Amino acid sequence: MNLDHIRFEGGKVSTENFDFFTVTGADRERFFQGQVTSDLDALKSGESQLSARLDRTGRVISFFHLAKMDDCLMLMIDKNLSETTIADLENFIIMDEVVIEKLAIPIGIVLTPLKLNLEKGEFFSLELYGETGYFFWGESLNKVRALPFLDLNQDELETIHSLGGYPYLDEVGALVNESYLNDLAVSYNKGCFLGQETAAKIQNFKGASYFPVLLKVDELLGEDFYQKVFEVEGRKGGVIQTSVSVDGENYLRALLFRNFRLEGKKLEITLSGITIQVEVIFIPYFKKNTRADKALELYHRAVEIFQQGDDEMALNLLERSIAIDPALSDAYESLGVILGRLEKYHEAIEWMDRLIEVDSGSVMGHTNKSLFLMKLGRIEEAEEEKAKATVKSFEALGKKEENKKDQDLLRREEMFHQVLELDAGDVIANFGIADISFKRKEYGKAKKYLDIALKTDPKYSQGYLLLGKCYVEMGEKLKAQEVLQKGVELASSKGDMMPAGEMQRILSSLL
Repeated sequence: MNLDHIRFEGGKVSTENFDFFTVTGADRERFFQGQVTSDLDALKSGESQLSARLDRTGRVISFFHLAKMDDCLMLMIDKNLSETTIADLENFIIMDEVVIEKLAIPIGIVLTPLKLNLEKGEFFSLELYGETGYFFWGESLNKVRALPFLDLNQDELETIHSLGGYPYLDEVGALVNESYLNDLAVSYNKGCFLGQETAAKIQNFKGASYFPVLLKVDELLGEDFYQKVFEVEGRKGGVIQTSVSVDGENYLRALLFRNFRLEGKKLEITLSGITIQVEVIFIPYFKKNTRADKALELYHRAVEIFQQGDDEMALNLLERSIAIDPALSDAYESLGVILGRLEKYHEAIEWMDRLIEVDSGSVMGHTNKSLFLMKLGRIEEAEEEKAKATVKSFEALGKKEENKKDQDLLRREEMFHQVLELDAGDVIANFGIADISFKRKEYGKAKKYLDIALKTDPKYSQGYLLLGKCYVEMGEKLKAQEVLQKGVELASSKGDMMPAGEMQRILSSLL
């Protein structure tokens, strides 16, 4: 199965398998923060996250999507779990002002990497089966219904479900550490939640004994093998969960014992008397699956296809990559170049204008536009764009030099810190970090390291010079005069005439 249209375009998801609830009341956020595994405080309004409820032994009671809105929370729960989940939560609402009510309005769900222009307060973003999308209602529902999204069929959803590591209902009752919920829905930094102590102990000790992976195989297995235990090297190796096929390759999704979990490792498993050769693949299958990742993937495909001579397909992929990530400047430039080669100069110029809007420092935006204007005989405008390109190129060169200097400072700073790890009082290293800090206008930090250097060597002339400059920049002129006067006397007595002369000049300007 090829999943390109889901990953790069999207589609509608049926809502019939889920129940939806609103949570109101003044204590709603505090209550849920203490009840679920995810960090509600980290969410902004209009965002959601996969969450779970655990028992005291760290086993999964339920999992669901939890969204934060301005005036409520919203829950999206599998129908098979909703009744027990709500009952479980309500058992803990004792003195809290929290009300959970079933949502009874038309809603929709669409998975798409595209950023949709929806009304605030009438949608929240979500990640379902590993793909990004939206949950929406009200006027936003009408807007999305008007868009050309196709319905995703159950086979496609089941495929991305398996590949994305999204939990299955049969993982209820299992240790959360042995489910991909541990990665998707658990925050070990948020503070306490029910089951947190046990889950954290497992996490910090050896991790899960068993954890979901994909096992690449030559042929798929039938459903008769699901939930069957298999052996590796004469011991229990894991349990088959399901099977899936994508891009012409076949995989088993399985819980695999930790000793065998090494990506790319080839294993021989024994299952119901059958021996099968497998290769371990970590989930999620699509490792890079953000909007920016997908846009860049389409861009690279477009470049390859263009090199193969298919201009129209390349243009189509480039436009789709920009629809997913409007900040991908390379795609704008490539669109313009291809259109220019096709002698569609007016369209090419439009794309260069859009490139310049996205990246105001683009040299190639002005350079290409100049070339296209020249082809149209608009000489004066072409010369103007050429001049702008020249200015931008000098600005870019300046930024490049600045970046080079910054990288050099970082390299030197790292070297000095390595010296200080061996000898915290080293004069040269402390002075070196102080000098770098001064260049960054971090005068307080520079002073701290200079104090250490001068404590180690009270006659270090360069240290007094730089410390005096720090006090000048910090506006403490009296301290600057005191330090520089002392520095001039010490430097003169040692014959360090260059720092002595510079300190005297600064002193004279202060007086």
